[in-house]
This record gives sequence, C-alpha cells and structure tokens, in this order.
Amino acid sequence: PRQREKIIMDTIADLASSGGGQCKRIDVLNHLEKYNINRDTAEDIIDKLVENGRVFRPGGYETLGLI
Repeated sequence: PRQREKIIMDTIADLASSGGGQCKRIDVLNHLEKYNINRDTAEDIIDKLVENGRVFRPGGYETLGLI
C-alpha cells in the first residue's frame, strides 16, 4: 500500500503541475490504471490521503491537489 500511495501522490503532483496546482480526479484514476491500480483501490487510498491531510479537494470532490 505504501508503494501505491507514492504512485498516487506522484501522479497527482505530475498532473497538478500543469493544472495550476490541481487536477481532475478522473484523470488521476485513468492514469493509475497504467500501474494496475483499480479505481476502487485508488479511491480508497485517495480518501485516506485526504483524511490524513496530504491531499485536498480544491474544487470539490472532482478535483485533487497536494498540500
């Protein structure tokens, strides 16, 4: 799981860097399929990262950014 968290954090960072500090949740989920991380697993990990204060949702549920 720690490896998956890192992949998700890196993906959000990469996508947000070209999106003014935020990215679309669906883009993150689509990108993670390349790493064989399914949507349900990704959503669970993203929710945990949000709860832990490492990721936030700047434009509501459909956007993500790093703190």
